Amino acid sequence: MAARAHGAIARGLRGRLPMPWTVPMAAPWLTWSTRTAVGRNMNCSMLDSNPHCQPQSGAGTKTRNLAAYLPPLRGLAARLPLLQQPPLTIRRMSRGELEMGLDWAAEEGWNPGLHDGDSFYSADPDGFLLGLQGNEPVGMVSAVRYGATFGFIGMFIVRPAFRGQGFGRSLWEAALQRLSGRTVGLDGVVAQQDNYRKAGFVLAHHNTRYEGTVSAPADPEDPRVVPAGTLGTAALVCYDRPFFAEARPAFLESWVAQTGSVALAWVEDGRLAGLGVARPCRSGAKIGPLAADRADIARTLRHALAARRPPGELLQLDVPVLPGGTGPGPDLARALGLTSTFATARMYTGGPAPALDLQRLYGISTLELG
Repeated sequence: MAARAHGAIARGLRGRLPMPWTVPMAAPWLTWSTRTAVGRNMNCSMLDSNPHCQPQSGAGTKTRNLAAYLPPLRGLAARLPLLQQPPLTIRRMSRGELEMGLDWAAEEGWNPGLHDGDSFYSADPDGFLLGLQGNEPVGMVSAVRYGATFGFIGMFIVRPAFRGQGFGRSLWEAALQRLSGRTVGLDGVVAQQDNYRKAGFVLAHHNTRYEGTVSAPADPEDPRVVPAGTLGTAALVCYDRPFFAEARPAFLESWVAQTGSVALAWVEDGRLAGLGVARPCRSGAKIGPLAADRADIARTLRHALAARRPPGELLQLDVPVLPGGTGPGPDLARALGLTSTFATARMYTGGPAPALDLQRLYGISTLELG
């Protein structure tokens, strides 16, 4: 409504104000001067700002402060420069532009992986949307499709200099449109739960980030711990399926093969019974996913992953938390002496929350893509 009102006011003034409008953001008022001898000859004036548009002087001239008679113009004066800017356009990001988006995420303190770009892009090359004002990137959002029924929204960023101009809403609507007809998940900051709820999202559970520098024990390696990549993508997808809403073969194949990452599996009696990945990040490393049939398997995988990282490195784990703050993930994190740093709200819309096996999930893959 406000935009339409400003548009109506602008159309009404179009014949009265010179073009182009050059009202600075700081201009506190507009004035006009009317020559009584000329009658309808009106001239714009922006006090203390534009030397080419000053109040007229001489006999028969009356200068009127519009703000005194039309208070809404005070807000319009501040918004007029926005009307001169190019409109927002939204398009698919290239692989190179996704690296730019990951840099934005790092600036926001999200600590993305050093080589997340290839894995993210392999999940859905069309799932990353870039907002531009003219040729200037102003923000992005990911709307990644998994299979035929599920999608996940993440990496929702508007650069600080462009916030408060409606770009975030446009990106949000574009993401929802791309995932129309699917169950859609996201991990949002807890403080924004009410806003997501108003948009139709329903809380399923929370995820809490734990971190610390737990050292690996000096015990010999368990022979049941093997490189995950040797098992083949099909086996990994089969084991991962209870922990995610859809099969994600392209993502997993790239995820366990990331440069600098360590991907380990637990094989017991010829059967895959645990999976863990640690990948280098802008600060330290993150473990995820971490899934296991038993707590002792999860603990051993966690130690084995830590043993393959630099000594004393900060390790982070994003843990699903059941109602009441319980669950195997928090229990393991506390047993290892890890510290909780922040939480997110896993929420869904467009369908019921996926029936995930959170009793065997000790750490999710990534907050950005689920």
